[in-house]
Amino acid sequence: MTKPAEKSFDLDALSASLTRPARNAPQRPSAAPKGPTRAETAPVARQTAGTGLATGAALEGLAEDLQRRWNPNCSLSARNVVVKTTFQLGIGGNVMGEVLTQVQDQTVRRGQMECTNSNTRECIVQSAADRAAAAVHAAAPFRGLPRELYGQRIVVNFNAREACA
Repeated sequence: MTKPAEKSFDLDALSASLTRPARNAPQRPSAAPKGPTRAETAPVARQTAGTGLATGAALEGLAEDLQRRWNPNCSLSARNVVVKTTFQLGIGGNVMGEVLTQVQDQTVRRGQMECTNSNTRECIVQSAADRAAAAVHAAAPFRGLPRELYGQRIVVNFNAREACA
């Protein structure tokens, strides 16, 4: 009786089969440019490389500074308040116009809500909004920020739960 031929493991053949494209595999699209280039269509000019990171870091630092200046009410009934502030910086770093405050998409103006009982929801919201606006004014004038931020609307959220933790 003859022994059947032993199959050997050929690594070269395996490597060659992996590098060959499959017969029925679709052709990959070329990365080469096709036709003439088109004009940019973005409605806003793109920032140059690196400025987005600097602006983002500056905004983060600004928000942290404002959070430190904010004095939220940390009572149990006030812990879920989140105040969204929107303001604009002038060239010198001063706040231009009014600091707009919103709580749950409702605009809260200074002294808008009458507070006779300090534990009511309205008084808690009014106090948090007033204190957030005061923190923005206390931090002004803002210095050392990237030029892109001056003249722009800046939004900072004040979260009582995070501030009171």
